[in-house]
Amino acid sequence: MAQAVLADDPFVVHPSDIRVHGFGFGELLASGITISSVTSTVVTAKVSGGDTTLTATSGAVISSESIDSLGNAIAANEGVSATVKLGTAGSDYYITVIVVTSDSETITGVFEVQCRSS
Repeated sequence: MAQAVLADDPFVVHPSDIRVHGFGFGELLASGITISSVTSTVVTAKVSGGDTTLTATSGAVISSESIDSLGNAIAANEGVSATVKLGTAGSDYYITVIVVTSDSETITGVFEVQCRSS
């Protein structure tokens, strides 16, 4: 069964940013279950017909302890990293990351991104 989560807090990027961001799934994983692979990473406008200039590379499983884009800890193999770049100031986006876990479950994570010039 697929699960979905909308992250509680958006993270903010600058229009000229090109950086790797971490997306944590730890709260959705049962004890001993990890992320095996990333199926897709897709960016959409938060508002129908909104700006779609923000891009994100296909994600990769984070293989060592890390932190997410809000400063929260991500345990090894419980998160995904993706390079997020560009965007239009004042626009809001969703980044949808789909992963497959070590027990073959598919989990969809939806993360809000706000692009701001200051």
